[in-house]
Amino acid sequence: MMTQISLRTIGAAVVIAIAVFMGGATSVQADLPIPAGVAAKTAPGEGAEGIGLGGFRAYPRMDLGLAYDDNIYRADDSLAGGVTSDSLIQLGPAVGIRSGWSRHSLNVGLFLSSDLYMDETDEDSTDWGIGASGQVDLMDSTNLTGGINYQDLTEPRGGINSAVNISEPSEYDQFDMNFALNHRFNQLTASVGAEYTDVEYDLTGQQYRDRSTWRGMGELGFEFSPGYSAFGRVIINDRDYDNAQALGSQDSDGYTFAAGISSELGNLISGDAWLGYMDQDYDDSSFQDVDGFSFGANLSWEPTTLTTVRVSAYRLIQDSATLGIGGIMTTGGGVGVDHELSRDLDLTADLDISNGDYEGSTRDDDTVSVSIGLDYQMTRKLDCSIKYAYDDRDSNIAGQDYTDNTVTFGVRFQH
Repeated sequence: MMTQISLRTIGAAVVIAIAVFMGGATSVQADLPIPAGVAAKTAPGEGAEGIGLGGFRAYPRMDLGLAYDDNIYRADDSLAGGVTSDSLIQLGPAVGIRSGWSRHSLNVGLFLSSDLYMDETDEDSTDWGIGASGQVDLMDSTNLTGGINYQDLTEPRGGINSAVNISEPSEYDQFDMNFALNHRFNQLTASVGAEYTDVEYDLTGQQYRDRSTWRGMGELGFEFSPGYSAFGRVIINDRDYDNAQALGSQDSDGYTFAAGISSELGNLISGDAWLGYMDQDYDDSSFQDVDGFSFGANLSWEPTTLTTVRVSAYRLIQDSATLGIGGIMTTGGGVGVDHELSRDLDLTADLDISNGDYEGSTRDDDTVSVSIGLDYQMTRKLDCSIKYAYDDRDSNIAGQDYTDNTVTFGVRFQH
């Protein structure tokens, strides 16, 4: 006897099928950092009520900010000309749309983000993106997730893999898609998925960084105690560059094997941690292959009802934007604290450190980032915030050190 399928189920399945075959988010990403999907960037904030749209709710918001940055180019102050400071206005309208169905889900988002400098207008940038993610519940224990995104983004200056000595920010277009099939059988869970990402740079001289990346993932988990699971994960990738560097093509393929433990006990420690091994082999012998131990963690601990402690760690292989260098072994981690000072006032503090070892080169960079901020929820629809951030890079290559201080005042209007 055939099971009757509702029009809602068919519609949701079509949407996710389109997402699977035409685009996506970043659920498989574990070996290369990728900006978050649009649906995640436009998720409703705490206290947002939204506007009813039939089976959906829309969550519009507007972010306004005024910032002062004492080193906008992330330049070494020992070089001729020193550093340049400036003030900037930040504008960020966005809307997220979330389904309210009892089965299946669909999230759609659209955002715009502009940084407008008072004096150094060549640094002005406007990012935008549109995307969707969703889930089809095939059975009680089986679901299919997927997503699609298109984003026009600007690469932050001073990043471990940012291009250096360029006159204006690097802008790039990113299209990505993913899907994953997830199944649970008693204490066992299984997931298989794939992800595709295509990146193209706009700035003349940066086209050697244009690339497409495929990733495939398989994971098995076992719940050995209520709320605790052990898992094993395999990720393979293939990175295909459109244009070769002066020394050759940066094409490569690689894999990551990992095993770890996850916890879902939100009132204690939640999140996951893993340890494994990774390898990235470059097709051209001009670039040195990269391999070594990998690890990662994303943990949250609530020592009190008012305080949350966040811990993260990672070790992964990034492709380098520096000519002649294939990959960067990037290792880092951080700790953050969110504390509720009062019902409407929250304190957030973060410390992050990282190291970039440029394989095939003597370059080695250490970076430290510290931030502290206050967020005051005046009403459900209005938040005010102030944040101070300090960034420092210490490199063994002359001219690559920098320190930067930024203060930002922000206001968020949301419905």
